Amino acid sequence: MIQRAVTVSGEPTATSRHFRLMFPTSRRGAHTVRHAAERWLADQRDRPEAAAGDEDVATSSFLIAELTTNAVLHGRVRGRR
Repeated sequence: MIQRAVTVSGEPTATSRHFRLMFPTSRRGAHTVRHAAERWLADQRDRPEAAAGDEDVATSSFLIAELTTNAVLHGRVRGRR
């Protein structure tokens, strides 16, 4: 299979930014992750706080909340904190 990269003029180049921290596997940990991610997203957009009407941040926050809650509820391994 041949793969080609196509650049469209006027389109922004995607950059990769990472957010990596360890949080406890508890409901409180899921809550903390969501708020930490919201702050990180706001920082990436050069805003002190996530704008109330910012749809991208709201969608990201919802997805993060779902994923972290699922990890807490279904991802526990006995003997691991």
